[in-house]
Amino acid sequence: MVEEEMLTVSEAIALVEQLLKRGRLTTIQEIVFSQSWKGETYFNIAIKYDYDPGYIKDVGSQLWRSLSRVLEEKITKNNINKVLTKIAQRQKNEKQNIKCTELIAELKFEKDVIIISQILREDSIQESIFYEHILQKGEKQQCIKWIIMLINYRFQEINLSIIEQIQLLPLNKLELLREIIFEFSILADLEIWLTEQKE
Repeated sequence: MVEEEMLTVSEAIALVEQLLKRGRLTTIQEIVFSQSWKGETYFNIAIKYDYDPGYIKDVGSQLWRSLSRVLEEKITKNNINKVLTKIAQRQKNEKQNIKCTELIAELKFEKDVIIISQILREDSIQESIFYEHILQKGEKQQCIKWIIMLINYRFQEINLSIIEQIQLLPLNKLELLREIIFEFSILADLEIWLTEQKE
């Protein structure tokens, strides 16, 4: 099992700002976050920075609520280190997968999808030049098979209704689905997206 690297305070703050997509944290939010990250109590933070303890607690609670909404899990002062460390590790792994894909893509393989799918991790396939080649050739059925394979890997399940909806998508929508498929947290998100394409 790979040991997760602990984030520095500045790395953790940068990750929070990335997740919240609201620009930089305010000064007081940075204070509360950074001190909480180090294990300080709200009371000690308030004393150290000359704020009312109730105000410091409110700032912290609001920050954890915002992160909880974005991450769809309960974030607290006590678990923020663990949660952000896991997210950072996942992002690092995804970047490494993309780099691996780019290196392999430089090799002059023939367009044998079966061979490539054995070489690449499934969560890297979406970056492959071979998939792009299939799209450019307009081989819609191959695109559909590829996407269904990715969905099966992502969610370990797929029902007939979803397959039928995917088969009805035009090529440009299939290409879009390929780009965003790993942004869906749960299968229901994909189902909602497919429904929206009918409107």
